[in-house]
Amino acid sequence: MAINVSLQEGHFDWDISMLTNAPSLSMLNSALGLEWAISKSWGGWSQATTSKQPIVRTNALNGNRVLTFDGVDDYIQASSNYVHRSIFFVYRFKNTSSITSLAKKWFFGHPTSYHYHPKADTSTAIGDSAHMHANLKHAGGIRIDGGNAFNPTSANWTNDTNFHIAVFEATGNVEAQRLGGFDRTIARYADVEIAELFGFSEPMNESDRLKMEGNSAHKYGLTSNLVSTHWYKNIKPLSKMLFWGNEAFSSVA
Repeated sequence: MAINVSLQEGHFDWDISMLTNAPSLSMLNSALGLEWAISKSWGGWSQATTSKQPIVRTNALNGNRVLTFDGVDDYIQASSNYVHRSIFFVYRFKNTSSITSLAKKWFFGHPTSYHYHPKADTSTAIGDSAHMHANLKHAGGIRIDGGNAFNPTSANWTNDTNFHIAVFEATGNVEAQRLGGFDRTIARYADVEIAELFGFSEPMNESDRLKMEGNSAHKYGLTSNLVSTHWYKNIKPLSKMLFWGNEAFSSVA
């Protein structure tokens, strides 16, 4: 599995469209010569058990590949915690019944904690007020398709099986170590597909968030999802550079 670009330690991005075949045992460590960007900071992501490896579905979304988790036991895991402030991802639930299932909507998991704990009921609600990390439970914690931001504990996943663009933003550090499943020692796995995933160790500024939403919307044919007032609903961003402090790094292929 290939990493797209990561030029600063402390940031990574993972572009599913760069994948050329199903995930191997090394999973996220092949990296197009940029393996150090992940392994230096987090030790890489892997899934050694073949039956638990998500698969790549080719030509699935506007000509791009997506990563498919079976909702049964698929997940990939970092060898150490990924501490971050923001996660940007393009996703879909494979079945509407999974949106209301606590066991099937674990995008980001952890073997000993549950910072991204889904709502523990049969609603489409995103986060659980009793268990989600306090740094995510704020008014700007989740945003879908470039719309208004909400507290994840009072917001809902879009109740369909279409692809959407989502951004989690925390007020402080949060952790994840598994993509696709697990609430501590309980076996819970996401019944989802992911087309793109980016993680950042710093908050996203509005300009960069809009640029990433716009670029992904045009790349994956999701511009109709964006709110009418979005900067890039009708025009693809000209620049693909994001700026953090005085440094810049490329984000999207």
